[in-house]
Amino acid sequence: MVIHAFSYATYTNLLGLYEEIYDEVKELSPGTEVFCTFSREIVSENREADMGFLSLFDPEKLDILAFTSYPHSVQDVNSPQDVPLDYYTGAASKMPGKPVAFTEIAWPSHPAFGGEAGQAEFIRVLPGLLDGLDVEFVMWPWLHDLGEGDYTGLITAEDVEKAGLAEWMALRSTD
Repeated sequence: MVIHAFSYATYTNLLGLYEEIYDEVKELSPGTEVFCTFSREIVSENREADMGFLSLFDPEKLDILAFTSYPHSVQDVNSPQDVPLDYYTGAASKMPGKPVAFTEIAWPSHPAFGGEAGQAEFIRVLPGLLDGLDVEFVMWPWLHDLGEGDYTGLITAEDVEKAGLAEWMALRSTD
């Protein structure tokens, strides 16, 4: 379910629908983890999302607090060092004790954001940004760049591995 700029009434109707779906899934399969995925950034507006809306959710009907995150899309965040250390813990504090997941998290290898070195650095600092969270899973959205002008993959569209791939694999081996 993708929720954009709806009226409050529409939003609460969608929230009610989510809670109905949650209840039905749990009735059929009590062990299934049910969650929504929230955007940590409003990419089209180059800003952080206001996480205050999470207070509208019943924490008992959200098994995991899941995010997509592209922190480079926030104005004045041009390198991994520009991402505040509490960037994710602050958002997660809106639902204390809830496990956290990232269905998409990425940093591009575009020269404006440090190139391949910047992407690799983001992956290196990521564990520190997630420190203190009960992390269920973290997923990078694309293994390969999707074509000309896309820099999000860990391998170029021409099948050349980027520095970030080795960093990502190193994270995997420390688990």
